[in-house]
Amino acid sequence: MENSPERIEKIRDVVTSALDTSFAEVGSKIERRFEAQESQNNNANPRGNGKTLQDGVQNLLITLLLTLAKNLGLKENELEKVFDEVIKLLGDYKNKKGEV
Repeated sequence: MENSPERIEKIRDVVTSALDTSFAEVGSKIERRFEAQESQNNNANPRGNGKTLQDGVQNLLITLLLTLAKNLGLKENELEKVFDEVIKLLGDYKNKKGEV
């Protein structure tokens, strides 16, 4: 299959659209979570129940990655494989840093 300029542009459009949609979806989820906490007039940590900032960022990135994969057309069983690999990579990273 040839990588014509038209084909490359189409791929770029699909990926850009999926990124835009994914960022919007995850951003909306975060906003709803903050609004729910505010409506409960709860002074809880916005990063979660005792979770560290690192945990919050990791969860955000995993959510964003899975949302992006879904918006690019991966099926449920493929998303599970992506999630498993991300968790494995995260564990490997923590082991290298000596955090586990």
